[in-house]
Amino acid sequence: MSTPAAPPTNGGSAEEDRFWQACCELGFFYIDLRTGGQSTDEIDGEALLQDAEKLFQVQEEFFGLPLEEKLKYDFKEQGSYFGYKGYGGGLVDKSGTPDRNEFYNTSKDDILGLSSPSPPLPT
Repeated sequence: MSTPAAPPTNGGSAEEDRFWQACCELGFFYIDLRTGGQSTDEIDGEALLQDAEKLFQVQEEFFGLPLEEKLKYDFKEQGSYFGYKGYGGGLVDKSGTPDRNEFYNTSKDDILGLSSPSPPLPT
């Protein structure tokens, strides 16, 4: 199922049922952020897509850094769930097998300026 980014104008229970059905039967739905040059009052889908592309570029640069540089952004010692998490940072089974992924977790509230920023980098 695909839906435009702008809220449906007809709304109602039929539209809600389509979303519920997509979530239950398919497990997902797509939001079409393309506006085709038309602006909407609710969401600027084209700008959102451009921002997403910038984030992909930033993540490529970040994960290309040497490990010692990425570890400066691991804030677990400061009690934060956010920041860099390297390989083996979590366990995948009862035997204690370390995971094989790395990621950078960012708070949505941090991005939107709704909370205190992430912990500062160590000096």
